[in-house]
Amino acid sequence: MSMREVDLAIQAYQWRFNREAELLAHFTASIMNMWTKSHIRGRDLYRPILSKEKVIDLEKKRKEFEETVKILGVNAIPIKKCGGKCG
Repeated sequence: MSMREVDLAIQAYQWRFNREAELLAHFTASIMNMWTKSHIRGRDLYRPILSKEKVIDLEKKRKEFEETVKILGVNAIPIKKCGGKCG
C-alpha cells in the first residue's frame, strides 16, 4: 500500500467510527430523555475525534517542542542508563 492509500484507509476508519459513535449517542440520548427534565441531544454526548477545524500542524508542534526543550534543557527528565537494573 502506498502512503496515500494508508491515509485514505485511516480516514475511512475514523469516519466509520465517528458515524457509529454518533448513532449510539443519539440512541443513548433518546433513552436518557425519558428520565430527565432537560432535553439531551446526541451531540451533547459525543463529538467527533478529529473534526476539520482540528487539523494537527506538525510544524507548529515541532516549534513548540523545540521551545520547551530550550526552556527546560536537554536533561530536564533524567534517564537512567543502567537498563532498568538500577536500584
